[in-house]
Amino acid sequence: MIDLLIPFDVHPQKRVGQRKSSNGKVRRYDPSKKLKQDFSLLVKSKYKGQPLSCPLSVTISISRNLQPTNNNFGDVDNLAKFVLDACNGILWQDDRLIVDLLVYKFFTDSEPYIALTCYER
Repeated sequence: MIDLLIPFDVHPQKRVGQRKSSNGKVRRYDPSKKLKQDFSLLVKSKYKGQPLSCPLSVTISISRNLQPTNNNFGDVDNLAKFVLDACNGILWQDDRLIVDLLVYKFFTDSEPYIALTCYER
């Protein structure tokens, strides 16, 4: 079982964008890439094991210090997508291994965090 508490203010996963390069080719980019890298580094600092390669059950608890009336508080599925993608290759080989997923979103005045629990199915 993996049980981690990561101090981080998660942001909703943004849609992949496209840009034309100077030679006219269309290139795809991930606008959340830098934030995901920052989160991944925090996860790596807390988890020293090998990425799991079996079916997994995952629970994600997200505590944000934004009020639910704010338009930027994020849909729970986009917040989860950010976390799952950022943990690929660190906690699990690929998020396709996740067969059960439970996500909670809380609002608080304290510091934001993400609590992750993961166990083999």
